[in-house]
Amino acid sequence: MNEKLKNDQLNIYQKIGKVQAEIGKIIRDEINRYQNYSYFEEFQVLSRLKPLLEKYNLILITSDNTDLGYIHEKIDKEHYVKYSKKVELIDTDSEKSLTLNYWAFGQNVDIAKASGSARTYLMKYALAKLFLIPVKDKSDPDYEQPRIPLVEKKPIRTEKVFTCTECSNPNLQKNLKEMGGKMICSQCFNKGS
Repeated sequence: MNEKLKNDQLNIYQKIGKVQAEIGKIIRDEINRYQNYSYFEEFQVLSRLKPLLEKYNLILITSDNTDLGYIHEKIDKEHYVKYSKKVELIDTDSEKSLTLNYWAFGQNVDIAKASGSARTYLMKYALAKLFLIPVKDKSDPDYEQPRIPLVEKKPIRTEKVFTCTECSNPNLQKNLKEMGGKMICSQCFNKGS
């Protein structure tokens, strides 16, 4: 089979695989100073994803899944929201699609911000997981280091070292000769012959 199929000859799963292979990584380079953690923005995901979706003739459509409802609770000052989002990936060449449903969760003292953060978190993490985008953190010890492929270690051949009983020089067993019940080196053996 020809490995370099044209985009319109690939099925939706092959196209997703191509996007996954080409998308690159995302760096958590934004800092939440209030809660002291690093994060990545939705923009980082979309700026990497959109050109590849266009290249492979894929369209991404998101919508609220109203069949499952919208859940809102207020506990003290915090608003908690939970609702379902539908993410549909459509192959415009074949008109086949893949539909995924995700739950969005958010909390904030402002209900609009709780809903907005739920939507934003859902989209960036759902897309990062769907397209297998590695997320790196600058505080990660191997952030800058390339992965070194594992190499099979070959066993090291060892030989025992003996001391010549005549000259006291250390020698490998294969270089010693036996003479009169003693282990002697080749030089001493040749002298004695």
